Amino acid sequence: MLYVFPIVEGQGDERAIPVLIRNLLNNRFEHYEVEVLHPYRMPKGKMKQASEWPPVSTLVFNRLSERVAAPADKGLVLVMCDSDDDCPVELKATIQQNVAVSPDKIELHFVAPLREYETWLLSAVQSFAGHQDCVDPIPNVGNLDQIRDAKGYFERHILKTNRFYSETVDQAKFSSIIDFSIFPEDNCRSLKRFVDIFARILQ
Repeated sequence: MLYVFPIVEGQGDERAIPVLIRNLLNNRFEHYEVEVLHPYRMPKGKMKQASEWPPVSTLVFNRLSERVAAPADKGLVLVMCDSDDDCPVELKATIQQNVAVSPDKIELHFVAPLREYETWLLSAVQSFAGHQDCVDPIPNVGNLDQIRDAKGYFERHILKTNRFYSETVDQAKFSSIIDFSIFPEDNCRSLKRFVDIFARILQ
């Protein structure tokens, strides 16, 4: 069994990440033996502060250690926040050095969507063709690196007129229907890192 404990920054992520993880594992890797624990929410500013991590690290690793009992069990602490205008590599280095080293059988990984989580939705935009909330046809999205307001772009160009984007509703809704058979990560390095984390841990 794979046990995943996400640490995320926002309410939308809190709902969406478990959905996205199960979608990826079930539909790309045909892996169903997974439990995603309820995410721990931690603002990005606190993630950058070493002093904020000791109690969080203890909580997370204790909860995972209780579950990772069988020889074949694996645990994953997945820390995730939007990169916004930060360099993802520097952000990863800052945050990972703040988290206590994990015990045996529990891995720690960090991933930061390019600027916003919705960049991942845009990378998989053709998954939403025919959806009742989306325009028809779905337009192709150009260079994701140039989109600074992915939420606004998704609302203006992908959703129907007068359909407003809600992080707490739409992140999870659209994460559940991302079609991983079209390899959306080929369009987005940060999503590819997310996919690769699970590919390696399942090997």
